[in-house]
Amino acid sequence: MVSSLVIGIDGATWDVAQPLIDNGELPHLASLQSNGTYGQLTSTHPPMTPQAWTSMVTGVNPGKHGIFDFRTQNQDTYEVNPVDASNISFPTLWDVFDYENRSVGVVNLPVSHPAPSNASFFVSGFPASMDDDILSPETIDKHLPENYRIKPVVDPNSNPSSYLASVKELTTIRTNLTISLLDDYNPELCWTVFMGADWVQHHLWEDTINGEKAVTQIYRHIDEQIGRLLGEFDYSNIFVVSDHGFNKIRGEIHLNSLLESIGELQRNNPNDDTGAISFLAENVLSQINRLPPNARSFIKMGLRKIIPESVVRRGEKGAGLTGQRYLHKRINWKKTRAFSYGSMGRMFLNQESKYPDGIISDKDYESVRNDLASNLKSVVNPETGEELFEAVTRGEEIYSGEHIGEVPDLVLTPKNWEYMIYGGFGEEWFHPPQNRDADHAPNGIFIFSGPNINKGNRNLTIYDIAPILLNLHGLPLINGMDGKPQTGILNKPVESREPIDPNQIERDHFSPGTVNQKTGPDDAVEDRLEDLGYL
Repeated sequence: MVSSLVIGIDGATWDVAQPLIDNGELPHLASLQSNGTYGQLTSTHPPMTPQAWTSMVTGVNPGKHGIFDFRTQNQDTYEVNPVDASNISFPTLWDVFDYENRSVGVVNLPVSHPAPSNASFFVSGFPASMDDDILSPETIDKHLPENYRIKPVVDPNSNPSSYLASVKELTTIRTNLTISLLDDYNPELCWTVFMGADWVQHHLWEDTINGEKAVTQIYRHIDEQIGRLLGEFDYSNIFVVSDHGFNKIRGEIHLNSLLESIGELQRNNPNDDTGAISFLAENVLSQINRLPPNARSFIKMGLRKIIPESVVRRGEKGAGLTGQRYLHKRINWKKTRAFSYGSMGRMFLNQESKYPDGIISDKDYESVRNDLASNLKSVVNPETGEELFEAVTRGEEIYSGEHIGEVPDLVLTPKNWEYMIYGGFGEEWFHPPQNRDADHAPNGIFIFSGPNINKGNRNLTIYDIAPILLNLHGLPLINGMDGKPQTGILNKPVESREPIDPNQIERDHFSPGTVNQKTGPDDAVEDRLEDLGYL
């Protein structure tokens, strides 16, 4: 039987990997590359971790699977809440494998909690916490090392060296866990994800630690872990994939503040209904937000035990200038035409037919959208006068599917992907890089190697990975998949099977097409998103 090991390297880019391969510093990736097919893997638009990985394991665009960001919005209340696997409304690879009574195991896939029960083993990844349902079956907890964590607890800005060491340690721990699970279960398909390249590139893009670039060190460490996996197990086909590429950035944009500056959005007065205690909470929380992530979380938990939640929330509303958990309370919706939430340039119009306090009529919608797109396209870098956005695109030109009602009205593409766009507020709408040194770019990597894989170089889209794997394993495709099986990659013909309807596959943790509406902000998840710069 064909067997496959998929190794995800979040944020891996050829711009970094290829020079290191050429220099002999990544021997395991070099060997896979020389013996297989490889090339550029084009991500989703925008190239965001949650929608990209979900697109990779479903083979469809976010308009079909329903994950657009780390956050989603309840249009009835304007509330913005974290997403999880219950928001996915298209079958995943493990659903198809289970439907065909075939085995699959998954380790550390982002936005996959609660862990589904239809895999041999499943360990959910970021932004879940150790308190969430990240394990399936629960008995695999015996495989978790005592020091297992989902994300680093060291602040990269205050201690870059310790941060890099912590990321390396987590990468090794992830390998140990994968090896332990494979020893017991040996599934036909195993998919494991390393997040370290993404984290180090975000925060230490140009940092040199102990005389060597931090980014070089984490790529080399990941290559070593790949070597350990290849040495332990005899999987016939190896797939190395990244969800997006990476790029140094020149600035950060807070889109809601930009919309406020051009008169499209109005905030409520942050001092309304805040007495002396609330004012004190604002200032205390402002200082707490400057602390390292582990200290910040510990102190906030203590505050919530002694200060009424309503006061804490008002304090966070005034102090958390870039936070999004209480965005719905901070904006005067009756005087706002456009707003953003999440990350990477997703913008929404406050329509009467969509939102309770919408002020844009259906008949005016297109003219307002056209005018706003034109105005945003003309926005320039206040420091250089250069154009900031290379495109302002209608959401329906990017996405298609049953979730079309949730797509952004406009998506802003930063010039050369040199700017990070946040969906919150900032003290200024534009500033030089502060939270990150580098950010996502569209072009990721892939390397496929094995006896069933032809050698060569070609380009693929992120939607092609699931169909290729299904085809390789002789499993049916799902009607509606946007990706193609790319049979030219395989050196042996695979018997063609009739595609099946997605509704034929029942999933244990959601009803296809439903949206998971949570009841209020999830502070723990929001803290984890903010710790890693998803403000």
